[in-house]
Amino acid sequence: MKKNIVNFCAALSMSIVSSFAAAQYADVDGRYTSDSIHLQIIVLNPESGDVAATTSVITGACSGNIAGLGKVSGNKLSFSPYVKEAGAESCVVHVEFDGNRKRAKISAAGVCSAYHGGGCGWEGKTTLKKSR
Repeated sequence: MKKNIVNFCAALSMSIVSSFAAAQYADVDGRYTSDSIHLQIIVLNPESGDVAATTSVITGACSGNIAGLGKVSGNKLSFSPYVKEAGAESCVVHVEFDGNRKRAKISAAGVCSAYHGGGCGWEGKTTLKKSR
């Protein structure tokens, strides 16, 4: 009897851990916006953190857009463009989420200016998650 209880508790613990792992990155899915920045994230695999993401910036006459595949690790997401602009092969968009993943701060590394005009960009902009 005692052995059955121990086995049941072990199986229940593994089930809870597996459920948590499966949902680990599901909560980053959604739309985040600010006055000039939009970020859309679709979680492709909630266990591994694989996502499809697109971000756009519009400031006056200046605008840009990057869409690609990336990976969430902890509270950080990095993704690179699907289609590379000439000379922008090293462009990577970084997103850092707050603890409850309701805010996302966006920055770009490498040569990302090819995806937007000189008068706008993603640097340090914070977006808020929209309710569904």
